[in-house]
Amino acid sequence: MKETTNFKFKLPEDSDIVTPVPFNENFAVIDRKLKELEEGSAQIKTELADFRISEDTARLLGLDPAANPSTDDGFLATYCLAKGGKIIRLHITCGGKAAKAGIPISGATKLDGTPLVTDGKAEMLAFAVGSPATLTTPAYLDMAAGQIVVETQYNAVTDVSWELPRPTSGTSMFAASRSFQFSPYATTYDICCVGGGGGGSDGNNSSYMTWPGGGGGGGYVVNKLAIPAVANSLYTVTVGAGGAAKTAGGSSSIVLGGTTIASAGGGQPGYTGDTDTLNPRGRGGAGNGNGGDFEKPGVPGTVRRFGETSGVLYGGGGAGGNWSGSAMQQGGAPYGGSGGAGEGASASYAKPGTGPGGGGGGGGSVWGDTQNAGGAAGYRGEVILRWRVLV
Repeated sequence: MKETTNFKFKLPEDSDIVTPVPFNENFAVIDRKLKELEEGSAQIKTELADFRISEDTARLLGLDPAANPSTDDGFLATYCLAKGGKIIRLHITCGGKAAKAGIPISGATKLDGTPLVTDGKAEMLAFAVGSPATLTTPAYLDMAAGQIVVETQYNAVTDVSWELPRPTSGTSMFAASRSFQFSPYATTYDICCVGGGGGGSDGNNSSYMTWPGGGGGGGYVVNKLAIPAVANSLYTVTVGAGGAAKTAGGSSSIVLGGTTIASAGGGQPGYTGDTDTLNPRGRGGAGNGNGGDFEKPGVPGTVRRFGETSGVLYGGGGAGGNWSGSAMQQGGAPYGGSGGAGEGASASYAKPGTGPGGGGGGGGSVWGDTQNAGGAAGYRGEVILRWRVLV
């Protein structure tokens, strides 16, 4: 149980600020006219505000004595002189309203020296060193960078109105690895990850037997929808490379702070032709659209962007290679590479994948000749983001 202590003290009996305690003439509790004290305090504040500093003090602070600077002017000049900068009163808006909280601003700090970040209010104070001061906000995936140049004043607060770029919903395709951030205005986003296509494998050519190579598999496709956006956090996008001949394609992914949000593996390479009946000969690689076995076309892709019933389709497999003198087999739609075939005047080489996730064609087989036996490379993957904002 919390104890309460009553403090008492002795005062003159004729004091007008106490009320005697009955039956105890030597002690009293404070019972002063608080209203009078409050009024007196207000009067002191008024008089202090009206007070003017001397000409000598004004000159020391860099103020114009002829302007008859007040104590407020003196305090402000003293602060700026000690800190080596100037004060800015920012009125930051976005979309006609006070800017949402959580947007970092570089080029200035709070008055206490801590980082400056929008707080969702219509007005905020900032402290900048140098004039002019250049203030900027980050470049986000959903919102362009903001910038303003402010001519600050040494002995006065500079008022600045700053309208930030309006955030927008949209879609972005990443063909190469990079990083990005969402602004506090982003709400949710969708992901489509496409792995790189696998490379087609070589044909097996010798003086006594030929076996065409299998086509590379198309890159896998993974869709994730309506994921909550995390503002001011670094997202890292990795785009899988297409596999070289006989090599799997690279994985594509998007990672936030070490946590993988979505990932799609690359297509597997085709198997090399082999005369050993215990091993498959020229078998296609696995993927969204499998690569074709020898003599067979690539399998079409089946997964569309964001899982929609129409629109962009990814990752056809590469076709298997063919025998010498035979026609080329076609890669799977879309983007799968054709398989090689032929010899002499009709020779044709395996074709690489032609678009995101496409597998490379398998190498054709030419009796006793290795010029046409090489498999082709798969095509790189990609990552697509579609996001929404609320202003």
